[in-house]
Amino acid sequence: MWENSVITNPGKELIKKCLNGKVLTITRAAVGMGTASNALLMEQTGLKSQKKIAQIIEKKEIASGVKIRVQVTSLNTPQSYTINQIGIWGAVEGTEALIAIYQDESGVVVPSTTESGDFVFNFWATIQISGQGNIEVNVDTSALVSRTSLDYELEIRDEKIKEAVNLKDNIAEIRKLISAADKYDSKKSYAKGEACTRDGVTYICESDINGGEPWTPSHWEFVPAGANLYRRVKYLLSESQADADLFIRIIEQMQKYVEVKTVEIPVSGWSNEAPYKQTVSLKGMREDFSPIISLHIETSSAPAVVRAQSKAYGNVDKIETGKDTLTLYCYSKKPSNDFTILVRGEKLEEVNFYG
Repeated sequence: MWENSVITNPGKELIKKCLNGKVLTITRAAVGMGTASNALLMEQTGLKSQKKIAQIIEKKEIASGVKIRVQVTSLNTPQSYTINQIGIWGAVEGTEALIAIYQDESGVVVPSTTESGDFVFNFWATIQISGQGNIEVNVDTSALVSRTSLDYELEIRDEKIKEAVNLKDNIAEIRKLISAADKYDSKKSYAKGEACTRDGVTYICESDINGGEPWTPSHWEFVPAGANLYRRVKYLLSESQADADLFIRIIEQMQKYVEVKTVEIPVSGWSNEAPYKQTVSLKGMREDFSPIISLHIETSSAPAVVRAQSKAYGNVDKIETGKDTLTLYCYSKKPSNDFTILVRGEKLEEVNFYG
C-alpha cells in the first residue's frame, strides 16, 4: 500500500532552500479521498478531496531526512470515508506548500464516530533529502491515548510484562484511593505511590515517609485527579507486572470518561492593548485543572481557512484556567481571525480535567 509517493514540485523548491541553509518546518498533515494520475501527483498543491486534518504525533531523524508518524482518528467523524491520499505540508520562512503526497487506490476506511469511536490509523511518512539540511517538525502532543497507540508502545517497551491482575479489583482500589484519599496527617507514615488530600487537592507520595513529617512539598506531586488515576494505574501495574492486555483494558475503561469540548475564540473578544487577553466561559473548568488544549478545525474547511485559523492560534502564548473560564494571552500579536479550540479532559464522577 501507499506505493505511489512523491515530493511535489513546490516541495522540491522548499527542500532546495533547506539545503541552502534555511530551516524547513513540517507544519501539518491532512488526509483526503480520491486519487490523481501518477503523472500529475508532483503537480498537486492540495489533496484531491481533503477530508480531515491529521495529527503529527512523533518524529524520528534518519540519515537522509526525517520520518514522521501521522495519526487519524474517528473522533468528530459523522460519516465514514476512505483515505486515498495523505499530504504533508512544510514551510520555509513563512512560505507554506504541500511538500509530499502519499497515495493508494484501495486506501483505508475510517468509520464514523458512532460506528467505532476508538478507531485510529497510524502512518509513517518519510521525507528524504539528498544533502545536509535543517528540518524541524511541529509535533502535536495532545493526541488522545488509544488502544492502537498503546498497543504499539507496549509492543516496543513492555515485552517482559507477563502476569495478569484483576481489572475490577484494581479499578475499585484506584477509584477509592484517589476519590476518597484521607487528609494529610503529619504524624502518619506514607508509602511511595500513596495518595492524600490537602486543601481539597489530591497528591501522590513520591518516596516513602516513615514516622510522619510536616508537610514537605518536594515529597509530593500534585497532578489533577484524572492524571493521578493514570499514574496510579501505571504504578500498580509496574508493581504487579500485569500483562499488556490488562493495561489496554484499563486505559479503555478510563477512555469511557473522556470529555471533549469545543470553545469559540472570536476575534472581537481580545483586549485592545498588549498583552492581548480574552476570557471565555467553560462550565466545569476550575483553577486547578490542567486540560489538554489544541486547535480545532472542521474537516470540511478550505485550505485558506485552515491557514488563517492556524496562524491565529499560533499567536496564543499562554492559557490560564479559572472557575468556569479559560483566559488566553497573546504577548506580541493579536489574532486577526476567529478560531476554535478543542479542550480535552477526563470526567470521573465530578468532571475533572487532566494534563
